[in-house]
Amino acid sequence: MTAARIIEGFRQLIARARLAGVRVILTTLGPFEGRVLGAGLNIATFSPKCERLRQAVNAWIRSTKEVDAMVDFDAAVRDPRRPTRLLPAFDSGDHLHVNDAGNAAQAAAIPLALFSRP
Repeated sequence: MTAARIIEGFRQLIARARLAGVRVILTTLGPFEGRVLGAGLNIATFSPKCERLRQAVNAWIRSTKEVDAMVDFDAAVRDPRRPTRLLPAFDSGDHLHVNDAGNAAQAAAIPLALFSRP
């Protein structure tokens, strides 16, 4: 997988949404260092290559003018001392999904004005 392929996928979805008259709001991809596949497989899903991919996609999400808005969930839930990981207080335990406090942090990052009519 490449950042270019992921971004092209986003662009296809954006184009389809526009054809349907739907506003588009993107969120950044959160950190996931420490994530391993479950069920006793113990296979790490994080790598420096995956992190570079996540960073490239997030850079595009943060800078694109192709959407109506962007919400930076990455900034809302990452550990400032180790930005490739979720803040421990927000980690559900699998190092990928946020817990209730993480959901609240993400919700707080969403400007409610995004949902008002233009």
